[in-house]
Amino acid sequence: MNESTCIPAIVRLAGLALIAPALLLACGGPEPTEAPNTEASTRAVTPTNYSFGPGQVFSYTPPRCTSGSFSCGGREKAISAKLAKTCTDDRWVGFQLGRRAGACPQASSSRAGTWTARPLFTAQPGTHVALPDELRRFCVYEWQPRAGTTYAPRIYQLPNSASMRLERDCKGVTPLFTPSASAGMAEAAFQDQVNVPEFPAGTNFPSRRVDVAVIDTAPDGPVVSLSSPTAIGHGFGVGAIIREVSALREQGVPNSTSTQVGDAAVRLLSYQGMPLGTPTSHGRPTDVADAINRATSDWLGSGATSPLIINLSLGWDGSYGGEESPKMRISGLSALLAARWATCSGALVIAASGNTSALNGAKGTMYPAGWEAAPRLCTVSGAPANHPVVVSAGPLDSSDEIPLLARASSAPRVLVPATYATGKLVNAAGNAAQGQLLTGSSVSAAALSGAAALVWYLDPSATADGVMRALHNNGVTLPTTPDVIYPGYNPTTARLDTCASAQDACAGSGLCPNPCARRAAGQDTYPAYDQFFDAEFPGVRAGGPMKATITPAVSLNSDEGVVHPNIVVPQPEGTYCPVCTKVGPDLVGKFDSEPGTQIETIILHWKACDFNGDCHVSDPGLKLELEDPEQAFVVEIEEAMGLEWDEHLVSAFIETTVIIDGKYGIYGSEVVIK
Repeated sequence: MNESTCIPAIVRLAGLALIAPALLLACGGPEPTEAPNTEASTRAVTPTNYSFGPGQVFSYTPPRCTSGSFSCGGREKAISAKLAKTCTDDRWVGFQLGRRAGACPQASSSRAGTWTARPLFTAQPGTHVALPDELRRFCVYEWQPRAGTTYAPRIYQLPNSASMRLERDCKGVTPLFTPSASAGMAEAAFQDQVNVPEFPAGTNFPSRRVDVAVIDTAPDGPVVSLSSPTAIGHGFGVGAIIREVSALREQGVPNSTSTQVGDAAVRLLSYQGMPLGTPTSHGRPTDVADAINRATSDWLGSGATSPLIINLSLGWDGSYGGEESPKMRISGLSALLAARWATCSGALVIAASGNTSALNGAKGTMYPAGWEAAPRLCTVSGAPANHPVVVSAGPLDSSDEIPLLARASSAPRVLVPATYATGKLVNAAGNAAQGQLLTGSSVSAAALSGAAALVWYLDPSATADGVMRALHNNGVTLPTTPDVIYPGYNPTTARLDTCASAQDACAGSGLCPNPCARRAAGQDTYPAYDQFFDAEFPGVRAGGPMKATITPAVSLNSDEGVVHPNIVVPQPEGTYCPVCTKVGPDLVGKFDSEPGTQIETIILHWKACDFNGDCHVSDPGLKLELEDPEQAFVVEIEEAMGLEWDEHLVSAFIETTVIIDGKYGIYGSEVVIK
């Protein structure tokens, strides 16, 4: 049986994509072609085929109808208390279960109002791209009360049959800090951590590009627009980091001689995947799915002449639509199938592994990053079907420790420094605007996307699989076991080394960067984080420690009373402290919160290790009661931490409990150790 006939048969037999890799092997399909983890050349030489045709369409068959399976159809009834916090009755998403997709069934109407029905996915205007049948199965229903009234949604008017599963759509939030005086220091420190390369003066850069679709908070269009970086928020900051890592620097100065490439290897395109909130800051899995569809449709419609990378510096908890199973929520399924379409078309999809909001918060990789364990179910440019749909990127601090900010049990194979990252976006006129100062897995995904774009620019013959293989194999091997990995893949973790990857990718092209030093595993870059704080808030530390009440406090449960549950939110998200730093005996920082937010509780946790390498995490931690939590602060905390004489701090983390609109929310911040 050949591969093209084997894959659909597997899906029909199993129905569950997570079973597919083992069945692929039984069916005679090849194992994942994963190169050894060496420093030898891993450059991909297979020409990329960007054409999209029947041979590349993935096949998806819903699982058999069993108890609780979405494939039994019907309208959703009761939902859990956790889902009820964000899954309202005014918007529903459906998945048609017939042999082929048809028009969305219409809802009935009443004097109270009407339901509007429409397809979730549509082809982008002017692209002439036909959507796969799998995507045309999704429908959205939105409640419109009668004019001048506020009648509640009439759920009984919605379709309710075995031919379509209908479920409530769910939504879920962030404002961020923009550095000014410390921007230059932060940029330089981050470039050093990810080892951004420099090219010899006079390098003749070809006029080609790699498209990077930034699916985030920014409206659709070029990310390079500098009209309002503060309003665009997280999406602008993510785009700036991607550009920062992919910049074509000559002796440290970005090159700007090519009108097509500009000063970087990327063309940044924004697709809004988090259109909700004030300010714009969160969304639904279906919003992300629709944004992936728009990016893929536009790319294919333009001829797919350049490689495409889709960056997802966002995430939602798996309970809202994660691991593929018969009980998977339809909203999550829509995003998975949209990501499959992009990947099967030859694009590279990179997602953030996720951050936590509380020390005892939810565990495991957030989605879409969790789909690194799911197969794409298609053959791309000769590469077998048993490769992952999404590549997950996880965070590191400056000394290669996984920070407490990272979700437990979520480490992927590729880890990326993700502390105090920022960058600039430059428009065609040469004007620049500063992105936000970000910490967390959003940075990891953005930096990995930027590095992937640079490698793909230097080696346009590479495939998406080849680009990621080069980035992993040229990274610095770390003594960490990945928590999420595709079956059969090399089970080692590596820290991103952009320069080493670029040097490997440029072989034979004449576009090689200057030689660069390679930072050993565990070697700290020692960024001057205390100077970041002093530059932003001059004179605050000089005034000495401020008054504060410090008492023991147990970590909060992040599932209790959350204002904005982690559905589709930027990573990081919410009220947090972008410049919280432990400097000597003091904790310094400044909380950055939404307007109208009342900070209720601040709890500090830390991880400490002794000379033998034995480590522990504080719980209880320390509750800090500041005189004015809205202002920059300096608090002496070392004595209260009670560290033993042979212990040293490895990482620290702050939980912040806030009240917004009368409800509680919990947000997390990394504390940098200086």
